[in-house]
Amino acid sequence: MTLRYAVITQEIIRKEYNAAIEKIDRDLDLMGAQSPSHGLSFNPEEVLPDLIRWIRQNAPADPSQKLLIRKIQKIEREMKGSFKKYNQECLGHP
Repeated sequence: MTLRYAVITQEIIRKEYNAAIEKIDRDLDLMGAQSPSHGLSFNPEEVLPDLIRWIRQNAPADPSQKLLIRKIQKIEREMKGSFKKYNQECLGHP
């Protein structure tokens, strides 16, 4: 008896699917509007300090948090050194 009243048609499925896709698109557009760069392109020199700040504010202050922050800082230093070396060797810039 329940199946008679709970008919799910292809049209209902299509409407629900499209509504979900539109919501995802809106959510992604909002995230893109908050960031000056769209898509996957970003500047790691800006992202890593933000990540460290986020970890300090949201992660429990314990030895694992400090270790994680040190690892990120090490990555940041290595990237800066690599970029500087690349600019000097490949681009001829100091």
